[in-house]
Amino acid sequence: MSVTTIATGAPQRAKDDEAIGYFYSLPITATPPADATTAPTGTPIDGGFVGEDGPTLTLEVDAETIRDWNLDQVLQVKQGNTATLEIPVFGWGIEQAKTIYGEESVVDTTNGFRVAWAGELAPRQFYILELKGVNGNGRLIVDGQIQSPGSVQFQKQDALRHTVTITLFKNAAFRDAQDRSAYFNWFDEASV
Repeated sequence: MSVTTIATGAPQRAKDDEAIGYFYSLPITATPPADATTAPTGTPIDGGFVGEDGPTLTLEVDAETIRDWNLDQVLQVKQGNTATLEIPVFGWGIEQAKTIYGEESVVDTTNGFRVAWAGELAPRQFYILELKGVNGNGRLIVDGQIQSPGSVQFQKQDALRHTVTITLFKNAAFRDAQDRSAYFNWFDEASV
């Protein structure tokens, strides 16, 4: 074990001059990046800034505990599994509104843009988080769909904030050691 194996979850902006914030999305029809350094293909949509608490990846396995006649636990049987990614977002522009509410709910106007949400789900997309650690960079890629726009905080002396919860789907682009579809890809770029 060495201190170089300890990673931090510090944010990193995009490596190019494009207007990509701390996380961005790609259409589900795009090819997701295959490592921690390759630039994304397609046109990424800026998700905005992530709040100081950072994103939270939650992975859960539902299991039933089987007990014998003496009530001793003898076996656990998997019932299912779920994965979500929660991102506290601030920053308010047309691209962030499209990411949160879906393109059908956002209209570009001559003086800015208008959001009129009718309760529709945002489309399923790839979401990519860029991370910078002291021992190298990382990239988290998920296939997901925003459950709902979530809560919005309006405060006099604070940025407009959303808490976005994304339901993750298993995707064939993400493979585990047994070549099964997985919920996410985490890539780590070792420091040079």
